[in-house]
Amino acid sequence: MQNQKGFIGLQVLIAILVGLVVLGGGAYYVVQQNTPSQTPSDNLQQLPTQVEQPLSKDSQLPPSTSSSKSSVEIVSMTYPSLTYRINDIEHRDAWIRIIDVPSGLAMWDETEIKIGTHEINLASLVRYEDVKISLPAGTYRLRLEVFIGGIGKTLAESGTFTVPGSVVAVPTCTIGMTSPAGNAVTLTWTSKNADEAYIAHSLGKGGSAVIYGLNNGKEVSLNGSEMVNIVANHYYWLVVKNTRGATACFQDGTSHFNSQKEIENPPTMG
Repeated sequence: MQNQKGFIGLQVLIAILVGLVVLGGGAYYVVQQNTPSQTPSDNLQQLPTQVEQPLSKDSQLPPSTSSSKSSVEIVSMTYPSLTYRINDIEHRDAWIRIIDVPSGLAMWDETEIKIGTHEINLASLVRYEDVKISLPAGTYRLRLEVFIGGIGKTLAESGTFTVPGSVVAVPTCTIGMTSPAGNAVTLTWTSKNADEAYIAHSLGKGGSAVIYGLNNGKEVSLNGSEMVNIVANHYYWLVVKNTRGATACFQDGTSHFNSQKEIENPPTMG
């Protein structure tokens, strides 16, 4: 076969054409990949809209780290006059009480209180109508307290003050009950600063638990235990007494004190 000079072979021509097609397609692919599929305005439309709202007055301020706190303090004490000041009351149902420091029991309370400076006569404290008591010698403090859901909450306490004289300690006690064994339980009790002790039980029809226990309870030893039969719907408590007065102690750990004068002049139940 003779060589055909000046002409490109058919096979070579086809190869060149195929190469051009391949190169052209690759360039197109690269251009398409590097070209944004949407305009900047289109992209902005697809972003979630988040409008910056101005802070409210409340949200601009950090959470308060201090709230209104109750406060009570002793201003002066010249027996029988006690001057005290209530600086703040954080609960509208709060009341003020005189607490015997050693026992923690309330000796007197007043439900109608207000902010300001006040004076009380410790030799003529009114516990209820027509009955006044004299606060015996001892160490005391004032307490602002509120009952919420039947549970006492201390809001504030003052420093201590002392009533001069020979101190007779308030009688205190505890009483507990074991789990029932059939129809019986075992009561266990303790007392301090007491001369007499009484176990009482009733349906709880009201009145003073102290006076009811003294009048109707069974006299027992100052510390001891005893098995008793369970009486439906009845509950048991302990009353301990000395010359200063008597304290009723309950199984939930609470206690209530009555002075000797209150015992001698019990309130009339309506």
